[in-house]
Amino acid sequence: MRNRINVPIPIKGKQKLYRAYVELLQPLLKIRKREADVYAYLLYLNNEKKNLPDNDRFDLIFSTKYRNVITEELGIAKSVLQNCFSELRKNSLIVNNQIPEGHQVFIDENTLDITFKLKIDNNE
Repeated sequence: MRNRINVPIPIKGKQKLYRAYVELLQPLLKIRKREADVYAYLLYLNNEKKNLPDNDRFDLIFSTKYRNVITEELGIAKSVLQNCFSELRKNSLIVNNQIPEGHQVFIDENTLDITFKLKIDNNE
């Protein structure tokens, strides 16, 4: 028997949706709040520029212009942003100034469905 729990969560705006998504995954991603803020914003920018080819999109997202946008939007210093990027790289959430394909999240029709599969390990 398959159990499914559907919990609709209203979110105001795509940027906040990405922050909620990262917040749900934060214990698994093992990142701190500030890093989660930066990562969520990167995911948001990645979605906003999804019509560009990957290399062009990531060149734009990680450009000086967009680094300035991120620091301004999040109200952080450039040094804080660099530290966040370093931590995200250590956790393989940024690789070669790109978001790995398995971590890219694109929103269709203003909805993001997340499925968790919890499996009991009988070896414990």
